[in-house]
Amino acid sequence: MILLLPAPASAPAPLPTAGQGTWRLIPLLLGVYFLPYIVAAIRQHPQQAPLFLVNLFLGWTLVGWVVALAWASWNYDRPVA
Repeated sequence: MILLLPAPASAPAPLPTAGQGTWRLIPLLLGVYFLPYIVAAIRQHPQQAPLFLVNLFLGWTLVGWVVALAWASWNYDRPVA
């Protein structure tokens, strides 16, 4: 008696490993992390250096990041030139 078995399927494609697409996300994540400083720089905020330091050291906490973003977005009186 001859037993007919289906031909073996081709090997499935290997699953992507964790590190293959990670490096492409780093610029995006850094841009989101430093968004408060970017907003301050675009708006020519007079206190960009302290804002950058708050964002750098406290931005990893959600509270520090929100405070830095609010500070960067704060409407201040610009000196008349």
